[in-house]
Amino acid sequence: MQAHLDAVQQGLAGAGGDHRRRVLAQVRQLITLQGEDLEETGRELLEFVRIRESLHVVTIKDLEQKARQENSSRLPLYQETYRQALLSTGLADLHLIGDVPVTTVPIGCTRNQREADETVIRAFPGLQPKDPRTPLYTETTETEALLFRLDLRRVMRWLRLNGLITEEPAADDEATLHAWILNRMKTVNPFREITRDHPVTQAIFGLVLSFRHLVLRQAVILSGFDRTSVSEYLFPRALSFVLYSKNRTAFTIGGLYTLFEQTLHEHLRAVMNAGEICIDDPVCLEETGACHACMHISEMSCEYFNRNLHRKYLFGRLEPDGREYSGYWDQRCAVEQIAM
Repeated sequence: MQAHLDAVQQGLAGAGGDHRRRVLAQVRQLITLQGEDLEETGRELLEFVRIRESLHVVTIKDLEQKARQENSSRLPLYQETYRQALLSTGLADLHLIGDVPVTTVPIGCTRNQREADETVIRAFPGLQPKDPRTPLYTETTETEALLFRLDLRRVMRWLRLNGLITEEPAADDEATLHAWILNRMKTVNPFREITRDHPVTQAIFGLVLSFRHLVLRQAVILSGFDRTSVSEYLFPRALSFVLYSKNRTAFTIGGLYTLFEQTLHEHLRAVMNAGEICIDDPVCLEETGACHACMHISEMSCEYFNRNLHRKYLFGRLEPDGREYSGYWDQRCAVEQIAM
């Protein structure tokens, strides 16, 4: 974690000395993680901040500014309709990123089984007969992406509604609330289901992952992408995820930009309306809560292989023991307004 704190310190180099010291002191005071969880948290958050700060980001405010200059009739769409769509779905903000670098590195192939301890990865053959090195083939492209961030206070209300906050945060400011979540999030093995021993990790990770799966499935329908040509990247500790086009050319076709600029409200409405019902209900909802008909996506697009998904995280359900599990989209979790 020290390396990540050093990176934060470097990023604050241009700020005043007192402000820099206060920020670093606050981080050390609020974060109590140790070991692997500390390192993984630092890596994930640093990667998240770099995407937001160093790439070309278009916000809804930017769309408003463009509308004022070119077509003022679209202002109500961005100022009212988009704002209400984000509020209804529990999103704090949503940004378009036009130049996300994506590096693909295939390391080999496997057959038959998908479980990590039941299969063997076969590496690519060496380039020379006596060369002991294993070749890795890489490809880096820049593509367009949408960055979604869930509302922190709504997430806390949702956790509290489901009895998952047994120890209240020390204060109600965003830094303290976010630190409360970070201190309880564990590193997730992509090849395993999260156990009930880590209820906050299980709930938050399941919520963010399930949310993004519904978003991706609707993006395929509304943007005209093939189901394997859109992928996703998760930042569960930041309550965020990225939806990006798996572009392998020197240009982008602008499908996600069009969605962001013209039909975002329709897309988010479809995510809520189309995700609640599965053709395999009630079996699906009562047993796994997610299947190929409602939440699963191509495993080429999901880095967690369709594990730890459940519709109850968003829509709620009646648990087998008779207890009500409240979904994130329950009106009792709603917040009054969002800052755009």
